[in-house]
Parts: sequence; structure tokens; C-alpha cells
Amino acid sequence: MTRRTVLRKLLPAGVVTAILAIAALLPAAPLAALLAGYGYSYGGLLHSGPSVNPPSGSRTDVFVVGADNAMWTSDVSGGAFSGWTTLGGVVLQRPGSTWTNSTNMEVYARGADSAVWYRQEVAGTWGAWASLGGVVTAGVDATNFGGNTYLFARGGDSALWYKKRTGTSGTNWGAWTSIGGIITSSPTGIVLGTSMFAFVRGGNNAIWYTSTTDGTTWAPFLSNGGISDSAVAGASCTVGRTHANVFVVAKDSTLWESHTINSGGTWTAWAAVAPSGSAWTSDLGATCNSGTITIYGRGLNNAMWTWTGVAGA
Repeated sequence: MTRRTVLRKLLPAGVVTAILAIAALLPAAPLAALLAGYGYSYGGLLHSGPSVNPPSGSRTDVFVVGADNAMWTSDVSGGAFSGWTTLGGVVLQRPGSTWTNSTNMEVYARGADSAVWYRQEVAGTWGAWASLGGVVTAGVDATNFGGNTYLFARGGDSALWYKKRTGTSGTNWGAWTSIGGIITSSPTGIVLGTSMFAFVRGGNNAIWYTSTTDGTTWAPFLSNGGISDSAVAGASCTVGRTHANVFVVAKDSTLWESHTINSGGTWTAWAAVAPSGSAWTSDLGATCNSGTITIYGRGLNNAMWTWTGVAGA
């Protein structure tokens, strides 16, 4: 099955969306080989795009908003799908998730009161939902950096806000703090080398980013260009996380790429890497494990689909 056939089968034309996927940049691997993947459906009835927790070994955990507006989760381990399990709650938009240690995780979401709520898993058992306050107007994202957890959200003023927890578990959360800007999507946070980046869609529908090296002082927003019609999603993986690719689906449904090989200091110009007709119906999640990129999204039948590409020489 060719890539073009797979794309047409999985992602019919006519839906405009966007994806930001951060994954390992292997210098010898052509992008065409990187994206030569196959589509597969995991079913479900989704009301949001998925949030994908970075892999732990061969296991990847996925979180979505179901048709009942509750949080649902599943995991894929060694290619085997666990099936969907509800975490309850009332969730308005795409969730975010992160690990608290090597075996436990947390999931975050915008609740019915527009505050951020979260649940923590400990030894396979999920605790109760707890509020982190705030007034957010889009989906949220979380990442660990410098031994602490950072939660990103769009505030009621359309600026980018974050909330820091000292440590990667527990309840020692600080206050919500504004980074500023005017953003029109859910944010995503990634770690590259010794810096943490927050990517957003700006008022001009381009991708913008800001960064920090100390978790407190943020650089001015810089434009990475491009034109996106929906929120961004991200994932990263390399040794030291210093190499990354950025992908976005343009208005004509073509897939474009930009990358950095110096911890985000500079990004290349956008270049098309996939033909037209490759569109998803919502925001996506993406992850990378041992050079394999897996993209998770909501298909035209509102089920969850994955698209896996193996980097090659």
C-alpha cells in the first residue's frame, strides 16, 4: 500500500486542520521516508482530538473527550490496544497529560466551569478530580522541565498563561502567570535541550513560539510562519531532545515541515512533505519512540485513527 493510498483512505480531502508534531530529527533520513506510514482505527466516538502521553517503554497512553463529554483513556502497548475506559468528569476541550514519575501520570482538562481540573494515577488507580482554578478558553497542555511540572492554557484575555508545580508530583502549585501574546488555539509545551518552548497559533494563523531556560523568564514571541486553521499538538524525542521537526497541515491540506538541530535556536523554512488530500477532522496528538513517529487523531467517522511513520535512511 503506497503512502498516497493510505492518506486517501484514512484522511479524505475537504477537511482543513493543523498539526504540530515534534519528533526526532535523524539527519540521514529523508522526510518522505519519515512519513511513509499506515493508518489504523482504534474505534471510539471522539468529541476532541487526542492527547498523547510520551511513551513509557512500549506503552503509549491516549486521552480524549468522548461523546458523553467525559474523559476517556486507552493505552497502546506493543501494538496491542487496551480498549477505552472512562475517567468521568465534564471536559470541554482536548486534554493534556504528563508523567509524574516512571509509572504514574496525570491528565488535565478544561472543566465545565472553565477552570483546569486534573486527575492523578498512582499504581494503576486514578484519584478524584481536583481543581487548579483559572479561567481558560481552550484546551490545555502539560510538560515536565527542570524537575517541575508546567501547565499551559489560553486565558480569558486570549493570552498564554502557565502554572508551575514544584516537583513533578504533589500539590505544590504556584499561581497562574501570564506570558502574554494573543493566541487563537490551545498551546503546547515541549522541551528541547536546556530550553522549554511553548507553541501557539497567533492571530494571523501562523505558528508562534516563546521559550525559557529557567522556567520563569520567557523570551519574546517569535514567528515560525506557516498558516494553520486549528490548534497545534506536539511531541518530542531524541537523546537530549536537541533535534526536532515541526509539522503543520496548511489550508490546502498539504503537510509542511520545519526543523531545528540546535535546541530551537533557529528553524528552517517551511517545506511541503505530503500531497494534498491528507486532512484530519480535529487537533492531533503525536509521539515518537525509537525513531518511530505515531500520530493520533479523530477521523471522519469520529473514531480514533493512528498514522505511523518509521524514519529511514
